[in-house]
Amino acid sequence: MKRFYFIYLVLVMLTIVPSSLSAKPNDARKNTRRAWNVEMQTVKTDYLAKKLDLTAEQKERFSALYSKMEGELSSVSNDTRKIIDEVKAKGKAATDADYRKAAAASFELKGKEAAIEKKYFTQYEKILTPAQLFSLKDAEMQFTKELMKKHSSIRKNARKQKKLQ
Repeated sequence: MKRFYFIYLVLVMLTIVPSSLSAKPNDARKNTRRAWNVEMQTVKTDYLAKKLDLTAEQKERFSALYSKMEGELSSVSNDTRKIIDEVKAKGKAATDADYRKAAAASFELKGKEAAIEKKYFTQYEKILTPAQLFSLKDAEMQFTKELMKKHSSIRKNARKQKKLQ
């Protein structure tokens, strides 16, 4: 029950933070987003630690390593997004070379993400048991599913409340 309350709280934050971000200056918005990302990372690693039944020592080592991996994945994704956004911002002024660069970045993203995950897999082997390692991807998917399910539920309720007003 506590887990669902915690996930519900995170999802409420998901709906509140974006609306509050639009009213703030750019730097404050970035700081709020960074703080939210840190908090979400903590929620996710706590969830994974619980699902994988990690010991305290495992959790400490895993959380640090997982956060590092997520940072690298985020960096690669942000770099790709910047390239794509630059081309979109150019609009009709974008050249074929610009489009090629953005398309290549987009197609290469999954490969870069896979390389990062593969690199960390060998490090996870030093922390997790084979069974825990096997369950990691499934636990990540479960986290995402629960998060999306709760988010969808909150949005549905918000739409119902809006209609009633």
